[in-house]
Amino acid sequence: MNWQSGNKGGPWQSFSGPNLGYVMEMYELFLQNPEEVSPELRELFELYGSPTIEGDSPSVPSTGNLGVDTAKIVAAIQLADNIRTYGHLAADINPLGMRKFDTKRIELATYNLTEQDLRSVPVNLISKHAPSNVKDGYEAILHLKDVYTKKLAFEYSQVHDEKERDWLQQKLESGTSVIQLSNDEKKALLKRLSEVEGFETFVHRTL
Repeated sequence: MNWQSGNKGGPWQSFSGPNLGYVMEMYELFLQNPEEVSPELRELFELYGSPTIEGDSPSVPSTGNLGVDTAKIVAAIQLADNIRTYGHLAADINPLGMRKFDTKRIELATYNLTEQDLRSVPVNLISKHAPSNVKDGYEAILHLKDVYTKKLAFEYSQVHDEKERDWLQQKLESGTSVIQLSNDEKKALLKRLSEVEGFETFVHRTL
């Protein structure tokens, strides 16, 4: 990454409100266990240190040649992280449609982001495992929503080992875990699942 340096106070002068609270919370976590923080934020903390606002300069520093300010970058990273963490709450996993979706934490407006903002964010800052057809940050966010909020739900925030968590993330976000089944294979799988369910019900009744 080509973060711009040399600004008094580093990139943190452009932060306020919830965004500032978020990076401060992440910095505290970084001090306790760096592996719990996303690599992008970890690099920012290693480069610039504590997110403390210094001086009265009104300028908003930018992230090098990326064409988007640092606050937007961090907001996009936060959005991506929350899609991974809370996407299962918005997943369409109830076949009867009797489920209330919780989407507030994965909406662009929650982070004061627009499609144009995200178009300026490189894909690798959102998902380093995204398929090659994903061209920018906005497409990366749509890809993450497609992975984490559709007919399958994934939740692995309880996995604390960084290598294990990265392996799971790579499998999900690269698309390599998606298996295409024919109609006959789907029917055979449903039949097998029904047999297993019936067997488990029988076992529970006999215990």
